[in-house]
Amino acid sequence: MEAMEKLIGSIAGIVILIWICWKLFTAFLPRLFAITIALIIIKTGVWMYKNSREDEDQPYIDTTAEPYNE
Repeated sequence: MEAMEKLIGSIAGIVILIWICWKLFTAFLPRLFAITIALIIIKTGVWMYKNSREDEDQPYIDTTAEPYNE
């Protein structure tokens, strides 16, 4: 009988822990989602800015010109 009480107690403890963790997770989920989206937008903007800066450093190549033949 004592083993049965320990088993029920441990199952109840695990269920309560899972419930508390789920409540915390759902409470902070919108904030985590918003922070993740903001970081993705910032990283994309930085990446686009760096790529646009690299293009300015490259010399202009006229792709419409005729090929040079001697």
